[in-house]
Amino acid sequence: MAVNDEWQTAATLGKGDKGKPFSWRSSEDGIEVAYDRGSRQSLTSAQIEQLLSHFGDRWFPLGANMTDPPAGGLGHYLLETLRISPRYASHFAAVLVIQKRLHYRYEGNAIMLRAAT
Repeated sequence: MAVNDEWQTAATLGKGDKGKPFSWRSSEDGIEVAYDRGSRQSLTSAQIEQLLSHFGDRWFPLGANMTDPPAGGLGHYLLETLRISPRYASHFAAVLVIQKRLHYRYEGNAIMLRAAT
């Protein structure tokens, strides 16, 4: 995993100018994202490996709906497996794309993800 413990700015994976800005940093221990007046959330390196292994090499939806994330998506996985709000799926996905650990594509309005191999 790329390590950069300085806060960086990125945007979520929305089409065109629909991406929302946030801050992130990485360490050997994992990644941390921050937005919305300091709201922060982390994923450990072990959780990231577990997540990538869970989805394997198939395409899956981002699924960041905060109230009803679709089953099979990253948001649902964060909520059900790691007890992390699906609102962070967009942020973690963007960082993992930056780190070249995930690929993404658009299918209509949906953002689809797949582990980089």
